[in-house]
Amino acid sequence: MLSGSVSVPDSDGQVASREWHAVASKQDRRLPMSMTPMFALLAVMAVAFLALFVWRQLVELHEDDSLHLGDQQTAVVREQADLTRKVTMLDRWSRILGITTLLYGAVIGGYYLYSQWFASGKMPGS
Repeated sequence: MLSGSVSVPDSDGQVASREWHAVASKQDRRLPMSMTPMFALLAVMAVAFLALFVWRQLVELHEDDSLHLGDQQTAVVREQADLTRKVTMLDRWSRILGITTLLYGAVIGGYYLYSQWFASGKMPGS
């Protein structure tokens, strides 16, 4: 609620102080930002995380769990080392993107709850 006072001259030329009060409408209590772009970015991040997870699973299908000791299997050992490096890289990016997505989701979830509370008008002191 907005209030204040203003000094205005009355009909006799005397300056009188008048108080005024204004009640904010529901529309004045909205936060100015739309949530749609934030939820869209969260969805893109979640889809990217799932794509990394599926890609890792597909790469891991080619991994050989056997122990190769002979010289004739050097190419197989090199191929398995490359696969291990690729899986390690995918693990690292999946972890980074997963944690970022989770934190971002928590932040916009908190912002959404706050905006709903703010829009309801049940603010402390009002």
